[in-house]
Amino acid sequence: MPNSPDPSRRPRRFPLLPEYWQAAGVWLDAGGSLQPVSPVDAAAVILLRDSPDGVETYLTTHAKRSPFGPVNFPGGPVEAGDDDPLPWIGPTSIEWGRRWNDDVGAARRVTVTAARELFEITGILLAGADKYSTVQTVGGRDWSAVRDELYRLELSLRDLLVQRHLSLRTDLLWPVSRWVTPEFLHRRFDIRYFAVILPERQSVTELSGHSRGGAWVNLSQLARHLDLGVEVPRNSGTHETQPESPGGESRDSWLGDALGTPATVGRPQRELLAASVACLIQDLAPARSVVEVIARPGDLSPREPVLEVRADGGYELVVPPRSRGRSSRMAVGERPGW
Repeated sequence: MPNSPDPSRRPRRFPLLPEYWQAAGVWLDAGGSLQPVSPVDAAAVILLRDSPDGVETYLTTHAKRSPFGPVNFPGGPVEAGDDDPLPWIGPTSIEWGRRWNDDVGAARRVTVTAARELFEITGILLAGADKYSTVQTVGGRDWSAVRDELYRLELSLRDLLVQRHLSLRTDLLWPVSRWVTPEFLHRRFDIRYFAVILPERQSVTELSGHSRGGAWVNLSQLARHLDLGVEVPRNSGTHETQPESPGGESRDSWLGDALGTPATVGRPQRELLAASVACLIQDLAPARSVVEVIARPGDLSPREPVLEVRADGGYELVVPPRSRGRSSRMAVGERPGW
């Protein structure tokens, strides 16, 4: 894809992931007679850490045909238990509603969803005894059993916090972006993306028996792979092998190989990342530290990729330019708990 000083200020085009071709064809064949399903509230977390080579983020695989795409940030849909009252530290529900320009209840639920999904998938727990502390470690069989109960809906995040005398540290969550999955999909999400800096003395651990497969990846390196301008594949399902980069890295399957799962190894990157994830990576990649990411002004209004058909018959998603309106983000120094 061609580069620009700020890619978010121009329309961006991405190939439609192959698993959605059939749904796109049905939608287009209907000629506007189908009504899109209502999107379900969801949340995802852009987990970040600094490294000698720049900012890294954690990507994980998702279920087949998930509206999140094959590879995304840790996240999932809102669940009933996310509405339960729980010990809370940080911005109020009213403040979260203001930031997302949304209903207070919905804003509160997705905040809880983000923290719950992050813990289930990565073992990172955004909780502490007070506003100055976080849990030091969540390793060991005891914590693994708790995560498994949470995953199986046998335990709520509220119960976990109350039993452990902890409070949810919502001040460690930073709103970044909001995306609605395209209208032709059979399942749709209204996803709020939060950024989180990896807490000290915590590390990502897989949940035994429920591992999705994930890896830390360098944001700028991943963005360079996204900017190589690969051709959009035709809807026949055939794919061309991409040449290697000057550094010897595969231009096509670098991400899938890094994740190392049977579902990703050798697969072209264009088959793994949804348009929303690719855009977020491009937008965040210039940051030189995690502090730059969370301090970065952002437009939190909903964004939705639009389905189009290329002249050669291939499907693609077009992401409209980002709004230049006022951001609802706070400066780093204004944020409680910083």
